[in-house]
Amino acid sequence: MRNVLLSVLGALVIFTALPALATAATKMPQCSGRVVWIVPAQKIYVLSNNPRYGKKPGAYACESTAVARGYRMRPMQIGRPMAHPTTQHPKDPPVPPRAAVVSGENPTLTAIARAQIDILRTGKIDRSQYGKDLNAVMTDQVVTQLSQLFAISGKITAFSYAGAQNVSGLPVTQYVVSFEHPISTPNVPSTNQWIESIATDASGKVVYLSFVPKT
Repeated sequence: MRNVLLSVLGALVIFTALPALATAATKMPQCSGRVVWIVPAQKIYVLSNNPRYGKKPGAYACESTAVARGYRMRPMQIGRPMAHPTTQHPKDPPVPPRAAVVSGENPTLTAIARAQIDILRTGKIDRSQYGKDLNAVMTDQVVTQLSQLFAISGKITAFSYAGAQNVSGLPVTQYVVSFEHPISTPNVPSTNQWIESIATDASGKVVYLSFVPKT
């Protein structure tokens, strides 16, 4: 089954089995936010003003994707010369202030998050309930693939609030989802516990949706 990784500003769909965050180390992805350089061996990423930017081993990735996958930003060391590769993403915007972790669970958002799995299992979604950017990446093919993956997981045995974090300026709430059966996909250890991350806009539409294995 082909792996899925699609991202846009304010929207992310990951149901992974993702062996990498970029298709090739030399190919810069199209990101509405900042393009960063990830170092999988150290689970870190650096910005374009860091001397390690663009140097192998590593790969380009959207910052929102890297953060969602658990990568931590490595700041540039003071006193080291700055390197500006010719492929530098032009005029990186300033780093947005990190929002404090949201305390307390929002029952309405929890209900929306829990419903996403059942909705995706059907293979049909009501696109009026999703933001424009998320609709753009959640093609019918992606929805079908997610439906097939969720179909093998069995029923949900537990769904618990796990806090919130800021992803590129967007407040994203996370939940730990436990399934009856582990989901086995290429390049990812089989597990029945996954992290669902979700965010909605002021009108209640889902604008960010992510599923990754709980490690």
